[in-house]
Amino acid sequence: MKNIFIFIFTISFSLAAQAHQAAPQLLKEPAAWQFERFDLPPAFAPGFPYYGAEELGFSLGMFKKDSQDYFTYAFVSELESTKAFRRKTSGIICSGILKVYVAAKQMIVNS
Repeated sequence: MKNIFIFIFTISFSLAAQAHQAAPQLLKEPAAWQFERFDLPPAFAPGFPYYGAEELGFSLGMFKKDSQDYFTYAFVSELESTKAFRRKTSGIICSGILKVYVAAKQMIVNS
């Protein structure tokens, strides 16, 4: 299970080129962390039914296995005109990230 989360967030991090980089508006601390912000719905999950923005913060040791803060991150989403968030919508983003990664790596997935 941990591997799937590492996989998903590695993909998310590799999509940083698509991310809209701006000053953090929601996730301001810790200031030393790497920062990423992108619009919702993201390009890799166009079926995501909400609009807004997502900010991610990655610890300095995020991808260093021997670091005390290995795989430490935080994220927050700001959704426009939304009263409720349906749990299944998070799967849309995960599916989108996986599709982009599989295509980029030219992988064959047997289902």
